[in-house]
Amino acid sequence: MHRLFEECEDVPLEYDRDGHGGADQRMGDARYGPPRQGDPLGRRATHHDGTLSLLTGFAANRSFETGEPVRVVDVPDLS
Repeated sequence: MHRLFEECEDVPLEYDRDGHGGADQRMGDARYGPPRQGDPLGRRATHHDGTLSLLTGFAANRSFETGEPVRVVDVPDLS
């Protein structure tokens, strides 16, 4: 890990040989299991965060297609 303006440091990672290095189980636990205690960095995404991420991707794709800027609020086209 390399924090801004700090020395680089090694961070040990847990690795499991099961599906995707153990990520499948951890993602399932995070989504469907009991809430984990503590999120020291406050980075747990919500359904709202996921929605914004998808809309941003859709806006980017539409921008690539048209060559024009696209506002995220203009992306939903439910017709």
